[in-house]
Amino acid sequence: MGLKEILDEISKESDERTLSILNDSKVKAAQITMQKTEELEAYYKKKRDAFVVEMEREERKLFAKVELDAQKALNIVDNQIIESTISEVFQEIIDRLKKDEGLYLTFLQKHIEQAAKILKKKEIQISLNNDDTHLFEKLQSRVKTKIVLGEPAMIRAGIICSATDTPVFIDSSMGSILRDLKPEFIRLITQELSKE
Repeated sequence: MGLKEILDEISKESDERTLSILNDSKVKAAQITMQKTEELEAYYKKKRDAFVVEMEREERKLFAKVELDAQKALNIVDNQIIESTISEVFQEIIDRLKKDEGLYLTFLQKHIEQAAKILKKKEIQISLNNDDTHLFEKLQSRVKTKIVLGEPAMIRAGIICSATDTPVFIDSSMGSILRDLKPEFIRLITQELSKE
């Protein structure tokens, strides 16, 4: 074998080795590229999923806030309706009670007698509103307890009874009675509204 043939053989082996190295490098580069692409896709999928979860959470928060705001607005309207209804009912009760003088006198008499039992006094001072002071003499003849007329009270209807010798008083004004009944009225009205 001549020098030329040896050089050709070395060149051929060198070319084959270079080609083999190049092919191995291409395969390795393709594997690395595929691995890095998969890693990037997994990374971006994880980020995308986290973003979607965060967006869904924010959306739920926003809907909850909108629902809460709407519920508050409805509650305000409901409360206004309830307060208006209670006010109308209270006024209707007072008007009906005062229209029937006999019924109103019985109502006042009952509260004077209850106050007498609670105060345990032989003489009770009563305060009526200015419109009702003319009923004093009729009340005097209907009750067993001695009553004296006090200063007119700033009430719509009803009576305020007190002992003449102590600062203790019993507020049987319609405003006080109806204020005590208000929670029950609210419960009943709320039940009726919830049926609709």
